[in-house]
Amino acid sequence: MRHLLTGFLLVAICSIQQPIFAASNATDITFKIGDQAPLVEPLTWLRGNPVVTFDTGRVYVLEFWATWCPPCITTIPHLSALQRKHQNSLTIIGINAEGLLGFEAKVDTVREFMKKHGKDMAYSVAMEDPIKRSISEKWVTGTGTYGAPTAGIIDQHGNLVWIGYPSESNGYTFDQALEDTLVGKIDLDRSRALQTDLSQKTAKYWANKSHNSP
Repeated sequence: MRHLLTGFLLVAICSIQQPIFAASNATDITFKIGDQAPLVEPLTWLRGNPVVTFDTGRVYVLEFWATWCPPCITTIPHLSALQRKHQNSLTIIGINAEGLLGFEAKVDTVREFMKKHGKDMAYSVAMEDPIKRSISEKWVTGTGTYGAPTAGIIDQHGNLVWIGYPSESNGYTFDQALEDTLVGKIDLDRSRALQTDLSQKTAKYWANKSHNSP
């Protein structure tokens, strides 16, 4: 059933270029704005320098993407530009979460993608374990978004201060939140409201889909 629904969403996404998302429930949020961010322990690092700790005074972005996700691909140039612009204060990590939404995750598929497009990614890139999916379970499912691409911003003290879809242009956007974080003026109230809103909308969408399914 999930594969049928995600297949439908993938077809739709090719034309509207919005995040691909699926099931979530607002009551299932286990990783909230203001919480300490856990360290990244991927299956393998594919590009750039491995990040083994979140250094105090530096801002980090974790962006979850997949090869089957068109809007994930369109974010690559923008993330690369941000990394170049703020190289002294920002570290961006692209985490491949190929197994999101029930899609089959193959390491070879990701490696082939990196051979073709890795040169365009001016930031560190890693792949989570496609079986355990422990990173995306925490950062995507656990934050109530459960979508691709999902981006999280970590402030200079190692705390999650924003989570959402980087391609969204409404509300407290990724670009605005990142600029605010870089100058130490992140609006946590807006970030918390965004997290609640996204999780509720995703849960409602899934509930309607389930109700209308034969």
